[in-house]
Amino acid sequence: MREKATCDICGKKLGFRKFKYSTGVICKDCYKLASESYTTTIAEKTFDEVMAAYDRRKSQLESDVNFLPTKRVANYLQIDERRELICLPNNRLIGLIAGDKEGLSAPEYIKWADVYACSIVTTPRLTQSQMRGEGIAEGTTISSLSVEIKTRRPKASHVICFLKNKTRVKSFAFRHTFDLTKRCVDMVNQYCIGKES
Repeated sequence: MREKATCDICGKKLGFRKFKYSTGVICKDCYKLASESYTTTIAEKTFDEVMAAYDRRKSQLESDVNFLPTKRVANYLQIDERRELICLPNNRLIGLIAGDKEGLSAPEYIKWADVYACSIVTTPRLTQSQMRGEGIAEGTTISSLSVEIKTRRPKASHVICFLKNKTRVKSFAFRHTFDLTKRCVDMVNQYCIGKES
């Protein structure tokens, strides 16, 4: 009788369900971490690459333990009212929109007290009324739409990228995304900038 395989990461005995990478196998629990919650495949990765992804995701989850979101705007922004923190999850989709090749980066945590400004940024620059479609030509397009949160420290600004492709200002896609950006800015202003007065 053939001996059961074991997970190369945790050593757990594997039954029918095992996940293969280039030189071995891992269990479902380890695969969830190594594959960034099932968003990437590991089939072509080496053991070192699988372990690096596993360790990175595990440390992310451990740092997230103290953050308990009480408010959120979709997957773009989360607020922890108890600890007075903002979290930019930097999920895979946001990273890919922003141009990150793999779209993977750790969440960013920002203290409310460090925030001094938050605004919507477009390229080319548009006013708020133009973003609402007022006084703008029918075919006008933007090439990017993002929210910029300016902080005193440790990083000068944090950017949440919403659109990175040419988009008509009067399109449904732009209007819907503009509403999300406005909700993010309003939430940051309500909790962070409004608290200083």
